[in-house]
Amino acid sequence: MAEDSGLEETQLRGAPGPSVASSVDAPIYTVGDSHAVAIAQAGGFQNLAVNGAQISAIVSQITSVANGANVILSAGNNNIADRPEVVIATVKNIIQRLNAKNCKVLYVVFPLINLNGPYSGAYGKYTSNYNNVRNGLAINVIADFNLALRTEEINPND
Repeated sequence: MAEDSGLEETQLRGAPGPSVASSVDAPIYTVGDSHAVAIAQAGGFQNLAVNGAQISAIVSQITSVANGANVILSAGNNNIADRPEVVIATVKNIIQRLNAKNCKVLYVVFPLINLNGPYSGAYGKYTSNYNNVRNGLAINVIADFNLALRTEEINPND
């Protein structure tokens, strides 16, 4: 059973407001870590993401995002050893900086892991702090849209 995350798994949540998307002509960028890299490859988007990127590196990625762009952001998965409140504050800052550039942001929250479940062998290096960081991000980070990935979408060979 999934822990309470504030979002149902693979739920898309949009912020209230009259506009739910930037111009259809606006470029789409992916920014962040390996989740964003995979999304860029699948969707053919302009990729600024880097496998294994921590949030400190992601902060520098956003300087290359054009004003008014649509942005798919995945951040925090490689900071699971950090204090959740630090990761949350930094991701919120990234989103605020993108919003200041008139960007629309879809924030992708990495999946919960049952540390005693089928992925325990592949993800044995993770501790309960992984889910603490993940749940903190899912509950506290509000972008124009939020998407929470499901555990079933994990590639155990990743």
